[in-house]
Amino acid sequence: MGRKATPEPPLTRIATLLSGHGLMALATLARNLVLARLLGPQDYGLAVALVVITSAAEMVTTLGLPQLMVRHKRGAGAGFQATLHAVQLGRGLVGAAVVSLSAGLLADALRAPEATETLRLAALVPLVLGFTHLDQFRAQRHRRHLPQALILAVPALITVVAISPIYVGQTG
Repeated sequence: MGRKATPEPPLTRIATLLSGHGLMALATLARNLVLARLLGPQDYGLAVALVVITSAAEMVTTLGLPQLMVRHKRGAGAGFQATLHAVQLGRGLVGAAVVSLSAGLLADALRAPEATETLRLAALVPLVLGFTHLDQFRAQRHRRHLPQALILAVPALITVVAISPIYVGQTG
């Protein structure tokens, strides 16, 4: 086994988690503002519908696997983690089915039946999230929160960086 990492001091742990959540929130806000500016009301409404449908699938299929990984006495074991990964994949498949099956209903509710296929494509989000690795939660068992903070903040920041050239090109 590898050397046991020294846990971060309590204030550092709190600051690490808060910075990860804070950066994610700010980057998400920036992304939403840029998208609202780039897209018209109709297209932005569809983008919001995509977020709502994928968030609903996540909420419906939440099983508390991260908390189980952190709290369970065998949570640090590779076999236990492999079992949770299999459950996570099943969760992704169920979430994808929920999104796919509800896409038509949501499109009808939005009075945009032409958006049905676009909303069905959103089923890829929970499917891909089903392959999420749970190692960052194993790190939390050992009071190391930087991996989780990075997982929260980096993708949101990359999104803002990725759409910034489009925004500058449209407004410049």
